[in-house]
Amino acid sequence: MLVCVSDDDRDFEVKRVIYQIVKAVSPGDTRVNQNSSLDQLLSLLKQILHEARFLLVLDDIWNEDPMKWDALRGHLESACSSDMNSKGSKIIVTTPRNTVASIVGTKPPILLRGLPYKECWELFVKCAFQEQKEAEQYPRLREIGKAILEKCTGVPLAITTLGCLLRSKQCGEHEWKKIRDSEIWKLDAKDDGILPSLRLSYNHLPQRLKQCFSLCSLYPKDYIYQANQMIMLWMAHGLLQPTNEEEEPEQIGESYINILLSASLLQHEDIPLDVIPMVSATRLYLLTMHDLIHDLAKSTMKESNKTRTIISSKIQEGSGVEWTSHEFKRLKVWDVENTELELLLDDCFVNVKYLRCLRLPEDNMLEKLPSSICKLQILQSLDLSGCKNLLELPKSMRNLVSLGYLFLTFSGTSLSFMDTGNFQQLQWLFIVGCKNLVSLPSALGRLSVLKKLIIFECEELVNFEDEEDEAE
Repeated sequence: MLVCVSDDDRDFEVKRVIYQIVKAVSPGDTRVNQNSSLDQLLSLLKQILHEARFLLVLDDIWNEDPMKWDALRGHLESACSSDMNSKGSKIIVTTPRNTVASIVGTKPPILLRGLPYKECWELFVKCAFQEQKEAEQYPRLREIGKAILEKCTGVPLAITTLGCLLRSKQCGEHEWKKIRDSEIWKLDAKDDGILPSLRLSYNHLPQRLKQCFSLCSLYPKDYIYQANQMIMLWMAHGLLQPTNEEEEPEQIGESYINILLSASLLQHEDIPLDVIPMVSATRLYLLTMHDLIHDLAKSTMKESNKTRTIISSKIQEGSGVEWTSHEFKRLKVWDVENTELELLLDDCFVNVKYLRCLRLPEDNMLEKLPSSICKLQILQSLDLSGCKNLLELPKSMRNLVSLGYLFLTFSGTSLSFMDTGNFQQLQWLFIVGCKNLVSLPSALGRLSVLKKLIIFECEELVNFEDEEDEAE
């Protein structure tokens, strides 16, 4: 089992790591969540690991506090009920810091070296030329490529990203030389940990795409992005502006994602078995970003975008008070990433009138939404797909006249009170996991610009309501 820990000393929380281990061992287990106490997590972990033989990989640890590591190791040993070594169980830790290795290690550390030249060249050819025969057709490019390859020092990520960049400039010898002779190679990666080869890939992105790429760093490392989530973020920042009447913002967003994928600045994430049906139905694929590339994106982030977007993992119950602050009046995006949300105060959205994108967390405990959400008249995207406990929606939601993208999960039986016919800008409507939903409002037929309607896992849904029923 693999658990990605953190790149920040301050984020190394023993309880959170234990929770990640439990989810890695038993991903479908619903007995605990992020609200569970440490004792509850340890009790379940003990049930799972009791007399079990396992290999646990704790990836990317930066924490240099020996007390935190000793606490974590003590909990793991206690959960196993016996000496781990006697059963053949092992824990492997990966870290970029020698000091961390000395703190956590019981064996001498294994230092990872660069790939041998032969493997480096094979990988480079695959990315830059696709195959060896094609490389032989361009002997001058091949020689320039070998010079560039030497600068990558055997790092697979550097080879992959640069190879993909060079493939787009395959017939341009001048462009290859510019990359080979770039001044960026003279920068020392030790200054900020960012490889010069990655900076080169970033520098060759179109300006608007550079901004989109930078915004990805607002999410934590090892985060699994949904493609639509990324597109909504970029759209809220006005980065997906069509240049002609035939272009649509979401199509531009999809093309940007494909460019980042082809440049190896993003990667496709394997889809968990339990969500394959939903992903297939909604055609919303998952993405991830390498830690070093995340560092690059973070280094290019503008301060202005940081203050206009909040990606929060620690919003607590009743935290609406802080959102009434004028400090957030220019906020464009609020994306809450934790499950510790049971209540939002009625006035929590009063002063965030410029909010364009709102996403509430997965598996939250909210039973109702604050009425002030209906004042967000320029809100473009609203994601309530994690609100499975939601019993009702505000009747004044009809005031969200700019809403273009709605992702909805709730426990009610009808949507008629929302007056969906008022959502004349609505282009995407996803109704997912509404277990008690019996009927849909016929007003959906009046949504003239609706392009995508997805209804999934709504087993009780049987018909459309007629206009008279809705009026009542």
